[in-house]
Amino acid sequence: MDATTASHLRVQAMIEFEEGNLPQAEGRLNEIIAEVGAPQTRQMKGELCRCLLDRATVRRMANRFVEALEDLATCERLATEMAPLVQRPVLATIYQVRAKMLATPHAGVYDLQGAFQAVADVRKLGWTQWIADEIESDVAFRGKQWDRAARLAGQAATALAAEGWARGAAPCHLRAGLAYLELKDLEHAETGLTAAHQFFQEWGPPDLLASTQLGIARLRSSQGEHDVAWELACNALTGVESLIRRFKSLADQQRFLADKLQYYDTAFTIGLAREGAGGALRAWSVAERSKSFYLCQLVANADVPLFEGVAPEDIEKLRSMEEQLDRCEEALARLSAQRQEEMEAERRRLSSARRQLLSAMMAGNPRWGALKAPPPFDLPHVLKDLVPTCFPVSYFWKERAEGQGALLFIFFAGRDRSPHCTAVPWPAAELGQLEECRQRLRGDVDVFTPVLPANLGEKLFPGEVREDLRDGDQLLISSHGRLQGIPLHAIDLGGRDFLADHWPVTYTPTLALLNVGRRFERAEGVMLMGCPENAFGGVALDDVPGEINELHDLWSARRPGRVEKRIIPPDGSPKQAGMPVDAWGRFDVLHFACHGEFPEGRALDAALLLGADAVRASELFTARLNASLVCLSACSLGRRAEADSGMRVVGDEWIGLYLPLFYAGAANLLVSLWDANSQQAADFMRAFHLALSEGSPAAAAYQKAVKAVHENPATLWANWCLVGAPDTTSA
Repeated sequence: MDATTASHLRVQAMIEFEEGNLPQAEGRLNEIIAEVGAPQTRQMKGELCRCLLDRATVRRMANRFVEALEDLATCERLATEMAPLVQRPVLATIYQVRAKMLATPHAGVYDLQGAFQAVADVRKLGWTQWIADEIESDVAFRGKQWDRAARLAGQAATALAAEGWARGAAPCHLRAGLAYLELKDLEHAETGLTAAHQFFQEWGPPDLLASTQLGIARLRSSQGEHDVAWELACNALTGVESLIRRFKSLADQQRFLADKLQYYDTAFTIGLAREGAGGALRAWSVAERSKSFYLCQLVANADVPLFEGVAPEDIEKLRSMEEQLDRCEEALARLSAQRQEEMEAERRRLSSARRQLLSAMMAGNPRWGALKAPPPFDLPHVLKDLVPTCFPVSYFWKERAEGQGALLFIFFAGRDRSPHCTAVPWPAAELGQLEECRQRLRGDVDVFTPVLPANLGEKLFPGEVREDLRDGDQLLISSHGRLQGIPLHAIDLGGRDFLADHWPVTYTPTLALLNVGRRFERAEGVMLMGCPENAFGGVALDDVPGEINELHDLWSARRPGRVEKRIIPPDGSPKQAGMPVDAWGRFDVLHFACHGEFPEGRALDAALLLGADAVRASELFTARLNASLVCLSACSLGRRAEADSGMRVVGDEWIGLYLPLFYAGAANLLVSLWDANSQQAADFMRAFHLALSEGSPAAAAYQKAVKAVHENPATLWANWCLVGAPDTTSA
């Protein structure tokens, strides 16, 4: 490849970047850099530098800071071999990009002092003044030095406009406008934001247009023009979501989303600024849009097979890795401590390689995950479609000033579907209580410790919410943030009078999920699979055969000829038992009684341990289910990851078995949040399936099961929760 061709391809890549297609842009730049290799001529070294700089910019915008800094370091080494006249502009750009990354607060590389040092390095080069002013204004803005940011951004914008470079001036106008907005100087804010909006509305890119729209929305909201502000905020969110959706890989999307939640937070405030039911409805809709973005994208594309168009050798490689993982985990159960350490390292290596391959397959598939966007979220329509007895309750946290705790916004709608909102202040001490409770409800939970402290019940489900509830209503709960892993159905209303005793409870990752239609015809069969002992270790589950046999008799009486059961031996597998994963689509109800695994930090390695086969998320992604219910009578498989592969989970994603099972076509999941008691699980499941087989909706069947075991400590039954879309939605 010659320098002219490389330059042409690089320009094409950066056009993709300007249009917001970051994955495609990086892919093109990767190809150019790989093709150029180790350049020998000055021309090719210069072009490689430009490619590395552009890739660093793309990676910075995708929040891949460590890799971007590596690109800059490589580029800086190449620059030292250049002539001084060529070297100076290259170094100036390197320092510029480095300063912006080091000044990004949420980044793992955050170093404000280092960012200002990079600014000083630019000034030492004696390069054009406006370049240094632009960089310093950006660093000052990120450091919340609003006066300094506004002044320097204004200077840079004036200089760039004078030179006729509108594309360079527009971001400076935006930064100055936003800084003046923070200073409450509305006149100067209006000037900067208007100038930026005029450019970005015509030329983009989408992310800067969205930032400008939100800035003007804040301005209009402060001026009392709430309807105008709301329209701008909605346009901004739509623009941001169109960018997020371009990432087909969960890891890439999570990384990109890390600093985008502020858009939702700002839009929430703008929506709530309008008083009354209208403001509550707007803020509520933003809250739901901010949750489980990837899950909604998955379900919207659930009719696109995961591996359609993927190279057969990659699929075979993935399967081979899964088999190797199974063998590693089997060996861990019987090796000495020293050998276990070695095998654990091999398991981590295999898990990482498998996840990277799966991510690459998802990102590279031209159809999967980005075939179509979910339909626009219309909360009034969603509320209207719920039957009158379905009572939705949604939570959304807003942080207060440091040391002042947080506000918990609780949205709800009664039979008239009029939205209501109450805001409950949570001081730091009570937030600490809640966090302590969350951490305690993991793994092996003390049977006799209350699930939730009594003083938190009223704060989580206050009287103004309960006043609107009637007998016969069904609660549909959309939780958020700190409520992850908290069994709200076990709130004690006083004297062991639990919430679930009064109303059936279903959880949903987001009400936006109800906006995404299901695509599979429901089946009629019931499949019951149990595994008392497996090849991976753990205590024998002696109650499992009895549980499976009893449920078989129960269901056979209601659906004769349509019920199948399988008991998997320790050296067996579902496939050997004649019930491989690709056969599960024949059943309306799927019930698994076995050990489960939810490895810390590796949520997509969560698995059902069925004999010598660990059925993991990657295998479940390929299933096609028609199940109204998947019941996992196994420990801790209802957990959600807070971090995965070293990356903090954002956007309130339900990362675990929820992603593959909802994508595969399950409507509802019955899962446990912590370790289950085998005998208690059998009793609970017996009562649940009895009610279900008699025609009760899943939520009502769940409530009957709770009442059947009510005399036991709540920690023995409260870990079971029903998650999904309510089966009471209107046709």
